[in-house]
Amino acid sequence: MLVAADDGAMVRCALAKTPAAERTAMQNATLASVTRGTPPTSQTEALIGKLRGRAGECQPGSGAVDSRAGEIAVASLVVETLSNALQSQGVDVLAINARLTRTPPATLDALLAKKRSAEVGAMMTGLQAAAGPKGKTATVSRLLAGYAFNAARLGKLFKSTAG
Repeated sequence: MLVAADDGAMVRCALAKTPAAERTAMQNATLASVTRGTPPTSQTEALIGKLRGRAGECQPGSGAVDSRAGEIAVASLVVETLSNALQSQGVDVLAINARLTRTPPATLDALLAKKRSAEVGAMMTGLQAAAGPKGKTATVSRLLAGYAFNAARLGKLFKSTAG
């Protein structure tokens, strides 16, 4: 398994190997998918597949495609994209991150399992409150949900390195 420092190097390497037009297309498709509440298109899935492959190529000490490396690269790109979108809407992403770090692991696991529970609902209400007045708009609400899901996913992937 990769160590955390190697994870960062792998993500930088995978993104550096990704043509700017592909990276932009993935970011735009991510925003469109999240704000509309639709699944990624087959074209977007193909670009994501390429990024996963590049991440495997960049993994230190291995030429094999590593699914964990690919997931980290994809989640990192999505988290960065949604973070920038939230900031452009006037949301303090540091406040959102602070909320997420105080969220019990069981609630984050329920979020990752896409379970609708009172705990997940309360977490999302808290994130909307932390986002301020715009937190209740449909666009910001969807961006928050996508950000929370992918940040939790990324955290879990990084945690799997330590264990």
